[in-house]
Amino acid sequence: MIAERLEKARIPGAWEGALRLADGGAVTRGHFARFLVEAGHAKNMAEVFKKYLARGKTGYVPRSGVQ
Repeated sequence: MIAERLEKARIPGAWEGALRLADGGAVTRGHFARFLVEAGHAKNMAEVFKKYLARGKTGYVPRSGVQ
C-alpha cells in the first residue's frame, strides 16, 4: 500500500492525510499526491508523481494494489 511505503520512507501521516482529502470517498493516488504537496514534500502534483509515485519510486504500488 502507498501509505506503508511512504511511512517506511519517513513520511508520516500519509494515510490519514489522503483519507482526509478523500472526504469519505475512495482513497486514490491523487489523494496521496495532494497530501505530499500540502505536506511540503513536493512543489506540485507532477513532481510528486515523478519523485514518489512513478514506477520504481518509493510510493509506487501497481494499480491493482492501491486501496
